[in-house]
Amino acid sequence: SATVEVGGTKQFVATAYDSSNKEIVGVTFAWSVLTGGGSIDATGVFTAGQSAGSFPDTIRAMADGKIDTASVEVTPGPLKSLAVAPSTATVAAGKLAKFVATGYDQYGNEVQGLDVHWDVLNGGGTIDAAGNFTAQTNVGEFSRTVQAMAEGIKGLASVKVVPAGIASIQLSPDPGAANIGETVQFTATAEDQYGNEVTGVQFEWSLAAGGTIDGNGLVQAAGTAGAFTGAVTATSDSVSASATLIVNARYSYRAGKQIVAVPTQLPGVDAATVFGTQKLAKWDPAAGAFSMYAAAPFNVTAGEAYVANLPAAKDVQVPGAPPPGEVSLDLSAGTWHLIGNPFGVPLEWDVDAIRYQQNRGPWSQLRNVIGTQNRPVEFYVWKLSPMDSSYR
Repeated sequence: SATVEVGGTKQFVATAYDSSNKEIVGVTFAWSVLTGGGSIDATGVFTAGQSAGSFPDTIRAMADGKIDTASVEVTPGPLKSLAVAPSTATVAAGKLAKFVATGYDQYGNEVQGLDVHWDVLNGGGTIDAAGNFTAQTNVGEFSRTVQAMAEGIKGLASVKVVPAGIASIQLSPDPGAANIGETVQFTATAEDQYGNEVTGVQFEWSLAAGGTIDGNGLVQAAGTAGAFTGAVTATSDSVSASATLIVNARYSYRAGKQIVAVPTQLPGVDAATVFGTQKLAKWDPAAGAFSMYAAAPFNVTAGEAYVANLPAAKDVQVPGAPPPGEVSLDLSAGTWHLIGNPFGVPLEWDVDAIRYQQNRGPWSQLRNVIGTQNRPVEFYVWKLSPMDSSYR
């Protein structure tokens, strides 16, 4: 047998013997290749082909009907190229991927026994001496970043770092608010443990109170107004998150001059936005006088009353809910206060029956604060004795 590199040559020699095992000289042999591996000429010079491999009993020498054979091992040529597999690896953030480098000669035969050195050129993670790649925690695409090198020959591969499994879910809005009979759309975003968004996630939605919800997170508010903490839930892969649903309270006010109040917890909403007019005034206990909105805008506060002149009847949808249970008001003793209706339903008063006194001056009808248009009011007027400090 003989070992020949692809494309290389090897001289084969045949010897003839008589029955006494003595060499016979001057014999002419016929050479041939039986099972591949290359070609052989009439002088026994074998030229290996382009495919490496083992070729048993492939060389035949024949003379006077006598035959003998020899085997050939065709080995790969020098390293010509290095291929890295996978050529593009998709790896979850923080996870591992195995890269393998395979060398080839000029004819595409695999070259064994290479000493491969690994490196990361353009980010995406780290790689050890065995080709074990650890993805970074931020997602991204990194073209031709993994490099393998052997005998001065390089091979490259790309990496796509994708989010890992779902670790948390974020709901928006939180809280979400809707008027009774109307809708609010909730959306869920899944994230892995590193804060990367996980896309293509199917969520299961549920609603504990405040209305109904469909399979896409659309809530239709129903029932009574209220703040329903954690009522909206989205779940995927056993991970859940909840958000608060606020079913807005609705209050109806008549056209004209009146005292208005919203018995609802409000997150700092402009009074003119709520009531649809700037013809508003609020009582300032410290000054003992009314403060006009036009001079100094103010927000609506639950339990506080305002003198208003509404140009038309108005339904107010308030982003909040009536406070549950008792309502506590801290009032200074010995002075007048204008207190809003603390209950879940409006109370109506005749402005002609309400009088106010400013700086110990003459008593006046409340209707005189802004205009003369008749209207109902929603408020109480209290004067606490010096012994009192609060009203509940």
